Amino acid sequence: MSGQEDELVLTDCSSISHNGRGSIRDEVQHVLGENFGFESTSDSRGELFEGRGHLVGGMALMVRNHTPHALVRGREHIRATQLDHYGVLMSTTCGGIDLDFDGRQMRVDQGQPVLVDLARVGVGHYGAGRDICLFLPRNALDALLPRAFDLHGVTLGGAAGEIFAQYLLSLASNAQAMRQRDGGHATSATLHLLAAALAPSFESLGLARDTLDQALHRKAQRIIEANLGNADLGAAELCAELGVSRSGIYRVFEPYGGIKAYINERRLVHCHAVIAGATQRIYMAQLADRFGFRNGAEFSRAFRRYFGYAPSDVHGQPALSEATGTKAIDSTIQSPSIQHTASTWFAQTRQWSPSRR
Repeated sequence: MSGQEDELVLTDCSSISHNGRGSIRDEVQHVLGENFGFESTSDSRGELFEGRGHLVGGMALMVRNHTPHALVRGREHIRATQLDHYGVLMSTTCGGIDLDFDGRQMRVDQGQPVLVDLARVGVGHYGAGRDICLFLPRNALDALLPRAFDLHGVTLGGAAGEIFAQYLLSLASNAQAMRQRDGGHATSATLHLLAAALAPSFESLGLARDTLDQALHRKAQRIIEANLGNADLGAAELCAELGVSRSGIYRVFEPYGGIKAYINERRLVHCHAVIAGATQRIYMAQLADRFGFRNGAEFSRAFRRYFGYAPSDVHGQPALSEATGTKAIDSTIQSPSIQHTASTWFAQTRQWSPSRR
């Protein structure tokens, strides 16, 4: 394997700065995609965002240097991307991070790692300086914990937290020199060290309803994806399969517009993908039947309502993002140094498992 093929660096966002033509927001937002919202809180003439992203096995690591800004993970981002990851954030020179989780505000000091759950709403306010962001698939960390915990906003303190903080600094310094053959082992080491750093807090961590709801939602998602061709798929079928009440199912899908709307959205996104990738004629009645619509006319009406154009017009439209029916952001941007977006990182980490080390 050549050195270039074995290179772990995914993204170099160096020198995104004010160029006299306006804010850097659009370029940074492109890198973030639909995963986060970006709001600069500094004077436009002094704006700066530098960063380097690395894919290390099942981890996505970002080392950033920036002027003051806010990163937002709102319901619209959760719905659009459906990420199932934890983030570990640590300010190294910007004096700390101010976080707001559904109205619960907290200050995280410089040098202290904090976990965020990307399936939850949150806003981070960052000062000028440098920080490290590490993203890990939820199931990889949860598999090492004695039970499912609510880790949203959990800080790593004490001696174990200090060890992990030093490890993050070392990982950030050495990631560029790593190669793909080292990535799986580095991921496993990081996960075990993180689980050990969390261990002193196990007794005080609660098993919140939000955590239970997220687990229920993930199970329901898998059932829905496997049964989109069932025209009768709905709340009753999910309740029977999962052994929960209707109120429980309705509650976890309320942020997605309800269970019926979510199932309809998933069907339509899959149909759009089939039409967009087709190399020969597709019969709409057959496609409708394949994905659980009563007939071709019902399918066509639903498709037009959701996307704003007919199934026959798909090939003249922009591509859609993989996880949702929203338009994908163009992969090109005026800064040639930007090679990939945050969506690339998350897609890659989803594919990692310990057996692939």
